[in-house]
Parts: sequence; C-alpha cells; structure tokens
Amino acid sequence: CAVGGGLTMPLGVVDRKAPEIVAKFPASSYGPYYLSPNSDGHNDSLEIPVKISDKRYLVSYAMTIYKGSPSDGKAVRVIANKESRPENQGFKGLWSRLVYVKKGVPVPEKLVWDGRFDSGEVAPDGEYSVEIAATDDNGNRGVVGPFPVVVDNTPPQLELAAADASLIF
Repeated sequence: CAVGGGLTMPLGVVDRKAPEIVAKFPASSYGPYYLSPNSDGHNDSLEIPVKISDKRYLVSYAMTIYKGSPSDGKAVRVIANKESRPENQGFKGLWSRLVYVKKGVPVPEKLVWDGRFDSGEVAPDGEYSVEIAATDDNGNRGVVGPFPVVVDNTPPQLELAAADASLIF
C-alpha cells in the first residue's frame, strides 16, 4: 500500500504581464503585403521575422490568418507551436520525467504562411488579416496585428482593340 501527497505553493510576485511580441511585417509601399502563391518564385509566401519574450516562459504561440478581418471570425489557417514532452516510455522515459525542467516552447526566427488554408487549398484572391499571439505559463496572452495581406493570383491581362485601322505607331 502506498500513499502520497503534495503541495504546490507559489513564491514571489505573480506574473500578470503578457509576452512581448516583436514582429517585422513586410508591408508594401501600397500598404498591405501582396501575396501570390502560384509557385513562380515571387511573393509565394509571407515571412514574418518574429521575437517573442516573457519573464518566465511561453506555453504557446500562433499565427492566425483570417479571411477579411479578425472581427469577422473566419480563421482560414492557424500556424502554431507543437507541444514538446519528454519521452514517457521505459526506464529512460521515467528518468527524463523525474529530471525534466519546465521550459517554454521554442519560437522560430520567422513565421511563414504559404498562401494555403488549413484544408490545403490555395487561398483565393481577396483580403486577409494576420494576427500573432503568444501565451505564457500564467495564462497572460499578447497579440500583435492584424496585419493586412492581399492574395492576388490573377495575372494581368492586356487587350488591344484597333479603333482605326489607319493608325500606325
């Protein structure tokens, strides 16, 4: 027969400050970023260099792409962290769990949207918004954005119509 007990007692000041997010959005001279995910090597993806910091550690981050504005509530793509855990099988896994030091999730140097929805289909032409959010271990959430993005996959077309056959240039 075994009996166990435990006590968790926080010491110090409670962290109520949201994670700090620094994102360098690559806006164009026209305002929004123009994305053309047609695999021609030009503006095929949106890359946002990002740095997220907190006094303690992060438990999650996400870049959410909305059709229109975030207030419309139509998220079409979510790019987020994956939880990393120590292995939990066998003796080696037991030791890993016993000596595991709680730490935050790693944040990449940049977040990338390839112009596709969560379903895998290419985003149709239109206006989109991008928000980046992060949450720390105390539940504080920081958000930056929305950043405007325009998806434009339609190539320009030119039509010439001769008004007068005698005009030569």
